[in-house]
Amino acid sequence: MVYGDKKDYFESTLARPIDTVIKVDGKIPGCPIDRFDFVKTVQSLLVGKGVPKHNYPVCWECRLNENECLLTLGQACLGPITQGGCRAIEPTWGSPCNGCRGFVDEANMKSAEEMLLKHGLTVNDLKNYKTIFNSFKKEGTNE
Repeated sequence: MVYGDKKDYFESTLARPIDTVIKVDGKIPGCPIDRFDFVKTVQSLLVGKGVPKHNYPVCWECRLNENECLLTLGQACLGPITQGGCRAIEPTWGSPCNGCRGFVDEANMKSAEEMLLKHGLTVNDLKNYKTIFNSFKKEGTNE
């Protein structure tokens, strides 16, 4: 769309996560990464620990920030199934979580679908949000 009828003049490849191209020791999730999470990760690596993982949902941080649940306001929010650590920055400012940090381990997708339906949204809403940041599959895997 950007290049119009000149698009064929520019070679392009499929955008993909860096760990599908080269070996990485760890990654800091987010788009963009949270500055406090970055500092905590660097500190952890400097003392020989691994990259910290926040295997709890964004909803936990929303509650700490005393945010009103966006799902109850009819917005398609992925907070219940998305890995925390971002301080719920999007929901705190009124935007739904879009899953940029990846999903928590064993995310209950069925429950998320049921919750969206309960609040008047559709399964297609969930599918669209889930694929913004989490649609790339490594070849030969389910990851």
